[in-house]
Amino acid sequence: MNRRKRGLFFVSAFVFALVLLPILGRANYVIDAFQIQVAVTFSDLGVSEIHFPPLGFVRARTHFSPLCLQVSLLGIDLERLRDLLFSGMSRAEIYARFLPPVRKVVFAFSARILLVAALGGGLGALIIGPRHWSGFFKGSAIGLAAVLFLLVLTVVTFTPTGPTDFEYKGMLQAAPWMVALFQEAFGRVETMAEHIQLMSANLYSLLQRVEDFGQAELTGVDLRVLHVSDIHNNPVAMELVERVAASFAVDLVIDTGDITDFGTPLEVELLSRLDDWPVPYVIVLGNHDSPAIANHLAAIPAVTLLKGEVVEIAGLKIMGISDPAAQRETMLPAEPEELAAAVDQGEQLLARSGKPDILAVHEQRLALPFAGKVPVILHGHSHSPQIREIEGSVVIDAGTSGAAGIRGLQSTEEIPYTLVLLHFSRGEHHWPLVAADTISLYYRQGAFGFRRTVFNAPGKGDEIENDPGFSGP
Repeated sequence: MNRRKRGLFFVSAFVFALVLLPILGRANYVIDAFQIQVAVTFSDLGVSEIHFPPLGFVRARTHFSPLCLQVSLLGIDLERLRDLLFSGMSRAEIYARFLPPVRKVVFAFSARILLVAALGGGLGALIIGPRHWSGFFKGSAIGLAAVLFLLVLTVVTFTPTGPTDFEYKGMLQAAPWMVALFQEAFGRVETMAEHIQLMSANLYSLLQRVEDFGQAELTGVDLRVLHVSDIHNNPVAMELVERVAASFAVDLVIDTGDITDFGTPLEVELLSRLDDWPVPYVIVLGNHDSPAIANHLAAIPAVTLLKGEVVEIAGLKIMGISDPAAQRETMLPAEPEELAAAVDQGEQLLARSGKPDILAVHEQRLALPFAGKVPVILHGHSHSPQIREIEGSVVIDAGTSGAAGIRGLQSTEEIPYTLVLLHFSRGEHHWPLVAADTISLYYRQGAFGFRRTVFNAPGKGDEIENDPGFSGP
């Protein structure tokens, strides 16, 4: 073989090894509760990428080879993740649990891409060089050596980066706090583990108190409605809502949005709790929900999704307007012009359908324009429960029934789980609101709050009477 042919032989083996690498250089693995895909491509930046479909990805320069390392989150086993979160493990124990499977993935994937490189080099050699086994093995050796060099260069120069060095793409571009949050949460894992263990120990006794209060009768009540909001993908919140609904024998649940945190298909697993929900579940969407979540909710028999309709359940007329921001994939609050259009839609609906008993919306900006036009207005979004009378309407904010979700872990002050139980009596042509019970659970402190607000013929401009309420450990 002359010098020119030897050069072509080498180049062909080298090029084919590199070309085949991004085509076959990807594989799926399972690490504890997470299913991931690891892939390698080429880049002149020497970057690593972590993909969170469909939210987007984060990218950072981490090494000095042309290999681009990609890790994509394909799925989460929520039951295993929940067991992990409630295990109370220390940081060292988490490292010990995850390090062996991560090492196995690194070694298995490295072996895979070296095998792909050898195969590509051999195929390239067969195209240019002599078509026999010796040429194939020589080409395989060239491809293997080239990719092994790049792999070693990547490992030797690899330097982990901090969250400030990340570049965000997709929906994550609007929420770079996610990375900082996860880093902070991991740095405080021992403290979080103590909180979770305390919550586990206190939750049963707290819910038992809810059951005890469920036996306390309020006279003149014909219908009970449980108002929840801002669950933010918290499975503990769904258990709480189900327990309160059963303890107080509620007739229906009204959810004023943000049942998910990012509106992704990954979060629909939480909604499976609604598949066999025992009472009607009426919901309007919030800005953290999305079209994908709307489609899933609409297919659940027990759920009534309101996006500008009036429904009648157990004789109660409920008007619901979903947040305009739920029509897109981002989590940003609705713009003023979007809210104005939604208010106009609601005004037209009122003109056609007449005054409902309840209006359900996600946030205050959509609720207040209807004060004086609907007797009871329910909303959330603020994460702070509140009951007010405005122009003869009772305006109720349920706070956050999911303790603000993952952002609740970031708060130095505890954010409680809050719900509001509404007691209605049957009138001749409407349903007067008799009382509203605000229920709060402080899982870190092991405290339970119960405050009853009593109304005298609400909707007719009468005063609101607040009892002193109480909370205790």
